[in-house]
Amino acid sequence: MPLGYNPGRPNTWRSEQSVFAAACDAVAAATVRRAERRPSRFTPERRRRFLDYLWSGMATTKAAAEVGITTATVYQRRRRDPDFAEAMDRATATRSTPEPAGAATDTQWTVFDEHLAVHGVLRQAALAAGIRP
Repeated sequence: MPLGYNPGRPNTWRSEQSVFAAACDAVAAATVRRAERRPSRFTPERRRRFLDYLWSGMATTKAAAEVGITTATVYQRRRRDPDFAEAMDRATATRSTPEPAGAATDTQWTVFDEHLAVHGVLRQAALAAGIRP
């Protein structure tokens, strides 16, 4: 048990012990303070470019990568900024969802399995079989 520690009594070392208070102040002064707030990487210029990419039909994930931000950043901004959310909605409203491709044939799955067994790479096996990865 530390000297002077009394579990039944509130901790008053700082107010009662000037040496302890001085040590606390020295540690606080030596501690590097964190920056108040890091400037946003999602600048107005990046937002404009991101929305331009969305208007061109690019997927959200790809558009975010093109401007150097994460999709998490995009969706955080979307939650906090109703104008940005509306702009995203307008940009993506004209997108058409492609029709789902038909199921792969038995022959395609056979080629896929054979290629996968030899090379062990899913993407290459799918491409070799003519299946969209």
